[in-house]
Amino acid sequence: MNFIQRALCSGLIASAFSLTAHAAAPAKPAKAPALTPDQVEAIVHDYLLKNPGILREASMLLQRQDLEQAQKQASAAVEMMSSDLLSVSSSPVGGNPAGDVTVVEFFDYHCGYCKRVAPAIKELLASDPKVRLIYKQLPILGPDSIVAARAALAANRQGKYQDFHDALFAADSLAEPAIMALAAQHGLDVERLRADMNDAQINAELEKNVAMSSPLGINGTPGFVVGNTVAPGALDLEGLRQMVAKVRKEQQHQASLSQ
Repeated sequence: MNFIQRALCSGLIASAFSLTAHAAAPAKPAKAPALTPDQVEAIVHDYLLKNPGILREASMLLQRQDLEQAQKQASAAVEMMSSDLLSVSSSPVGGNPAGDVTVVEFFDYHCGYCKRVAPAIKELLASDPKVRLIYKQLPILGPDSIVAARAALAANRQGKYQDFHDALFAADSLAEPAIMALAAQHGLDVERLRADMNDAQINAELEKNVAMSSPLGINGTPGFVVGNTVAPGALDLEGLRQMVAKVRKEQQHQASLSQ
């Protein structure tokens, strides 16, 4: 018997003993023999076999409660780490730097889902000029991911992040020689790029991003933070737009309260 069945059995067993303990009658009837826990469990077991939909309902309820609890914890983490999440001192920025809604994306250049989401992000920025995007490199898929993340952050120092970012997603290889060749093709100073890739601040940026991801519930890539909502996993264009619209609605509500 699995966890849910045992939980249901425990509840029914407790109810059965409670009813037995509080049963009363006007006369002095002969006491019915009390059911043993094994007997009650057998009754419940048979009932669940005849009504398996109860287990599905219980499982769905538990999953919904777990999801709600995870979102509450993630929202609390967003509030606690908001300054680091929204920091643009070392994180590259796309879209409108003065936008009214900020989308934070955690991603890895080796991640297939991140590559699929990239066109939706581009379309969001092109169709909504009030969105600011903060790129958080989360290189968790191997050594080449780390090299690519370092190179992208180094390219940001030369003011050529966006084109190089797009090129890394489109690249067939993320081995260091291929990345250096790609950098040269996009007009980057390769020697300066190599030097900046080993800078301690870039190291600190990557370490900070990794440290932030776990409390946010982002255990893979991509992951998004919009307002106080965390969306671990790939989103399509409509999903991104809905998150942005939700934040704008909340902002308008707050503004109306302060007037």
